[in-house]
Amino acid sequence: MDVIATHQIGHTNTVASSGTAFTEEQLKIMKRHTNNLLISFDGDSAGIKSSKKVWELALQNEMDVKVIPLEEGKDPSDIINESPEKWKALVKNSKHIIEYFADNIRTRYQDRRKQQKEIQVEIYPYLRKIKSYTDKSYFVDYLSEHFGIDKDVIWSDVNNQETSVETYSQTKNVNSVERKNNINPREILYAVYLSKELKEKNSFLLKIKELISEDLFIEMTKRKEKILFDLDLMLDQAGDLKKIVIDMYTNLQLEKLDRERGVLRDSLRNMDLDTEKEKELMRKLRNISLEMEDLKKSGCKEISNMV
Repeated sequence: MDVIATHQIGHTNTVASSGTAFTEEQLKIMKRHTNNLLISFDGDSAGIKSSKKVWELALQNEMDVKVIPLEEGKDPSDIINESPEKWKALVKNSKHIIEYFADNIRTRYQDRRKQQKEIQVEIYPYLRKIKSYTDKSYFVDYLSEHFGIDKDVIWSDVNNQETSVETYSQTKNVNSVERKNNINPREILYAVYLSKELKEKNSFLLKIKELISEDLFIEMTKRKEKILFDLDLMLDQAGDLKKIVIDMYTNLQLEKLDRERGVLRDSLRNMDLDTEKEKELMRKLRNISLEMEDLKKSGCKEISNMV
């Protein structure tokens, strides 16, 4: 009845699943026609829960996923019967899934710390599903601006849980300690600069500043004691300071290069073939891949000479 009602007011690009029987095969059929998916669901918690599978599958298939939220207890046909214009306005004003959840969190919680905790639970899982680094970068900027979270911190939290990108840290024991204790590698590198004797202290600072934003440096300065404690904890468990520094710096470099590679791939998808610009991007892409392979094999030699 919801589909019939929407078709009657001219929204003929509407379909419905049968109960909860929504599959990835059905989604791929939709993708033949469009990359834009607007999902309407019941406004209660059960409605949100039943839609999560659809959102995740759509993001994994590189679709643009927006939400048409409904008042609790109302279906699309109910709203259309009341006012077709109201339904059309809801469709027009639909928001991307991440923006929808961000608005929802701001409405439910006033405390900034609580908001940031909810973002980790409700938004980061969807952010990890987005394959396009251009889109992912946009939403990292969006969350940073609206919730006051440093962009480096968001990237670190998201990438530390990524399973789709093979990184250097997956084969290193020191980083299993890092993940177990939820330690931010940027903070550990800063703690090394603050507390350890280094061969080239100023050069070390310049190198890690390439991977850490100024905002994060300012924020970390306020938590120096906690950061130094985390370093001591890691040294107690992993022991080798030089190994810790090389592994963490290399891992962060790989994350940075992987983001750059993702942006280049996104650009190539939308570019005409056999142009000079395309050839230049292909060269950059190959150089980044070679640099990543070298880092995975040998680590960052330059940073190792500073410790």
